[in-house]
Amino acid sequence: MTDTATYVIDPIEREIFTYTVESIVEEIDINITRTAHSPLVYEYKDYCAGLLTKDFALLGQSQSNLPIFLADLGDPVSDVIDIIGAESLRAGDVVLTNYGEVSGQHLNHVVAFTPLFSREDEIQGYLAIRTHWADVGGITPGSLSWEGTDLRQEGFQVRGLRVMREGNVVPEVVETIRANCYMQAEVVGDLMAQAGACLVAAERWRERVASRWSGEQVAQLVAAQLETSRQLAARAVSELPDGVYEASCMTDDGGGVGTAPLRLSVKLIVEGDRMVADLSDLPPQVATPINAGKNGGAMSAMRVAFKSLLVPNRQADQGLFEPLSIVLPTGTVLSATDGAPMAHWNTTIPTMVDLFLRAIGSRLPERVPAGHHGSMAALMLTGRRADGTWVQYIETGNGGHGAHSEGDGFGP
Repeated sequence: MTDTATYVIDPIEREIFTYTVESIVEEIDINITRTAHSPLVYEYKDYCAGLLTKDFALLGQSQSNLPIFLADLGDPVSDVIDIIGAESLRAGDVVLTNYGEVSGQHLNHVVAFTPLFSREDEIQGYLAIRTHWADVGGITPGSLSWEGTDLRQEGFQVRGLRVMREGNVVPEVVETIRANCYMQAEVVGDLMAQAGACLVAAERWRERVASRWSGEQVAQLVAAQLETSRQLAARAVSELPDGVYEASCMTDDGGGVGTAPLRLSVKLIVEGDRMVADLSDLPPQVATPINAGKNGGAMSAMRVAFKSLLVPNRQADQGLFEPLSIVLPTGTVLSATDGAPMAHWNTTIPTMVDLFLRAIGSRLPERVPAGHHGSMAALMLTGRRADGTWVQYIETGNGGHGAHSEGDGFGP
């Protein structure tokens, strides 16, 4: 490899780096699918894996899992690093967080992450894996109650808990988690799958990245990749006519029988190569568990819609979303705070994606499909086995998309 002082990035080297990153997250994707214990993970794909820079920007994300997790791993990891300090981390450490105030999702979504080191033994980034745990305690088995009125009723929260230190499992942490769950075997099995995949990713980073490029070279390659993505997204936005695009709808109810419907709305402002998603008119957070936090709610929904419409074929990274600004006041149903219940945080998110597309379609109908299924519904059955252990069965209610200008819609 060329000496750092004379290192010049060429397009081929940049693409080699980008696809090297992608190869790591895709291997972790396969690893999680093969080693997870819960069908929610290995069949339903309720997880994601992402590589983050040392500044917590998304560098690459697995692609076969649920799209709603798009580019939302940076904030949970950053929150923990603010608490424990990056200098406290060692190779082989695996840290957990599901802190609802930052993640903005139900507490079943637990993030495990590990540091990635350069050949100079400096932290270059993090590998983070979010997995839907079958259970995190709370007032009902499975932790997805419709009765809760406070996030703390929906299960336990961890915020920087080390489950592995230098490659060794911390048994008291595992047993504390086990003691607070109903579905203990599934939860501990998925935890070990996450932790193991983190260690695999760290090893792959050493083999494929740190062994080839120095720390300074990686920094330059990261900047080049993110700038390439930014340019692609900005070019796509610039092809839209300048102006204001708006859409709104009413929900069936406010998250429970007898509750008032909510009005959801999106206003998009396109000017040149930038887009603003103004969500100022969203309703306040509610007492029912359909709230989502800022990071896991409105921000994710807007990113999913933005990417699917404008840059669908580019590997997701932070650069893609630089041309998108989101105006979002605190305390709405999609930026909830102060312990608002979030067990069914995903209830409104498909509608927000649809509203983004509908807004664009109000002026450019040929660019978007008709409305989609609009729900992440599921049938959940929970009970006890003969030996007293808990068991859960989940069947999702799938749906499709409407027709578009070039063909029919499709169903499940």
